[in-house]
Amino acid sequence: MEKMTQLDKMLADTKVDALRLPYTNEENSVKFGQRLLPTLIDEIAQSDPKRLLGMMPRTAVPEDGFVDITYRGFATAVNACAWWLDAHLGRNANHQTIAYIGRLDMLYHIVTIAALKAGHTVWSTLPFD
Repeated sequence: MEKMTQLDKMLADTKVDALRLPYTNEENSVKFGQRLLPTLIDEIAQSDPKRLLGMMPRTAVPEDGFVDITYRGFATAVNACAWWLDAHLGRNANHQTIAYIGRLDMLYHIVTIAALKAGHTVWSTLPFD
């Protein structure tokens, strides 16, 4: 008999089969944990465009309020950045490394995911390092 992992024992005790790997959604058989992040962002942007991804402050003063970032807005920004990288650096099968020098704000995430889409790798050199 196969050895049961601690997770298998817990699942057997609770009779929760939905947590077994790979995680799947019974409606459309999506394998959770087996998709790439750029693909996942595009899928959510298409299926639920107004879904909130996050918020960022309007200014450096939090009292000025926050801007909602939806998946559609984020995916559009990623695609625009990927297009720009492709137009200026070209597609790269060797995953050429590009440097990102700046704050770790939403732009960092946009550039990182856009670089993946354009076939590049991002090396983050933070200004405070």
